[in-house]
Amino acid sequence: MKPLLYKTIIIDDEEHCRTSLKRTIDQYCPQLKVVDSVSNATEARKSIYSNNPDLIFLDVEMPQEDGFELIEQLGSKTIPTIFTTAYESYALKALKKQAVDYLLKPVDEKELIAAVNKLDVPQSVATTKVALPTSQGFIFCDPEEIIRCEADGSYTKIYKVDGTILVSRNIGYIEELLNNQDFFRSHKSHLVNLLHVKEYIRGRGGFAVMSDNAQIEISKRKREDFLLAIS
Repeated sequence: MKPLLYKTIIIDDEEHCRTSLKRTIDQYCPQLKVVDSVSNATEARKSIYSNNPDLIFLDVEMPQEDGFELIEQLGSKTIPTIFTTAYESYALKALKKQAVDYLLKPVDEKELIAAVNKLDVPQSVATTKVALPTSQGFIFCDPEEIIRCEADGSYTKIYKVDGTILVSRNIGYIEELLNNQDFFRSHKSHLVNLLHVKEYIRGRGGFAVMSDNAQIEISKRKREDFLLAIS
């Protein structure tokens, strides 16, 4: 039986990057068929609507309109996307856009193969993890593994089921990162995973008892919203 081919478009403003990536795809990813290679967002939109690709490789930094802006402009037309970039700092934003993966340039063939293999996994599984920035890089974890988050100045302590991580972002940033998950900002210093709440103790605002037995304060003004959220 002929293997399934994924119609693929490469979007990058640098011709040598497009050429190099296509060569690597042709050599190592026979399940992909590159149907077009374009240099900017305007050409990309035309190609996407005419070719209806199964996958796009998308450069982040492009003149006039970058890769993230292109994804936003596509609106409801969701296409599995692998971002390509020379800068690791874009990794978190790429994952927040629910990318299949991101690859650093020059693209390594092993990392390319690993990214493409994710296409065989349902997208709901491939995109559930979040990237937590640390002083060393990024730690990827499932939001369900996070019990609670606690502000520590400009940092945030992430309490997971298997240990604690110190993240190099403030708690407001983490709240935004997890805003589509089951998390609740119970206090200016605390963000709790509602899936890990074991008990509520009455008080002025009250306390949430978490699965790690920590008692987390609920601010008075958040009490009603919290009780609605867990009911």
